Amino acid sequence: MQAYALQSALKHLGHEVFLLQASFSFHNVLRKWYKSPFRVLKALKRRRAEQREEELHPRKFREFAQSNMTLSAKHYHSHRDLLKDKIEVDALVTGSDQVWSSKVPSPSYFLEFGPPDALRFSYAASIGSKARTSEQYLSIFKSKLQNFCGISVRESEALAQCKKAGIDSAVLVPDPVMLFSGDFYRESLQIPQLAAEKKYCLIYTVGRNLKREKEIVDYCRQNGLQMIVVAAQHQNNPDLPGSILRYPEIPEFLSLIDNACCVVTDSFHGTVFSLLFNTRFVVIPKNDHDARFDTLDEYFDISGAYCRDDFNKAVNHVFDFSMINAKIKDLQAVGWNFLRSVTEIEK
Repeated sequence: MQAYALQSALKHLGHEVFLLQASFSFHNVLRKWYKSPFRVLKALKRRRAEQREEELHPRKFREFAQSNMTLSAKHYHSHRDLLKDKIEVDALVTGSDQVWSSKVPSPSYFLEFGPPDALRFSYAASIGSKARTSEQYLSIFKSKLQNFCGISVRESEALAQCKKAGIDSAVLVPDPVMLFSGDFYRESLQIPQLAAEKKYCLIYTVGRNLKREKEIVDYCRQNGLQMIVVAAQHQNNPDLPGSILRYPEIPEFLSLIDNACCVVTDSFHGTVFSLLFNTRFVVIPKNDHDARFDTLDEYFDISGAYCRDDFNKAVNHVFDFSMINAKIKDLQAVGWNFLRSVTEIEK
């Protein structure tokens, strides 16, 4: 959805855009099999499990991308593949997600390929849950960004990391999915609307374990809410008594967030789409500190919905959606202005 939103925005600005189809991790493990044969066996086992899961519960992510986005004809499985291919473009963009979260900066996600004279910039590049502060890392980090004409990041800590590395031109922008309103997704993806009498709580998890299961079950029973559970692809569903398991494709997934009475999630984007659709939510943080959620709180003052201790207190957090919607509009202006300015630079 991040790639879909960013591509949609760049197309809206009049650019021809395509997404490089790249998947590195599995092939990198195979390529270095001689260094760790046991790691290869583990990777193969995980790959087979993922394929079985996709056959059993198809979510059709690839079909969504093929139907709704422009993709590169080639698939790239390593940085070497990118270097070998003569990719003819005027500009390259990286972001968002956690493209800059690795302990060892990836040359691919720092755009070290393609035409030397192409514009290079980042949009909402993410460092993940925390910044890296060692002088050695920051020196490498700065050197990899020296050819960028524009640098934007998603978290306040990422901005601080850039400043500490001496990159004063970096700016903070919203995640690409926030460049558009909830109505954009409802219309462009034809998100189905559910009957008003179907009251449910959506539990959407990225991690394998969900804390606070008993409190969630008790809350839903006390308020007459059906529990609909969706786990991220290839992850185990939380075992909540009386819940309904769903394996939705993307439009249905967004519909489940849009029409829920409440969303319980450990996901950054589960939270972001709840904000866009003005759906109440509770965040079950996976870590005590997470730069992504901290930045959302700085924007929207929603830490009261982060359940670190008392679930009932978090689930009863009062959202000021008028303020939230106004703030979203302000953030959208920041994001769109950055994209306009960086893509209008003359090579």
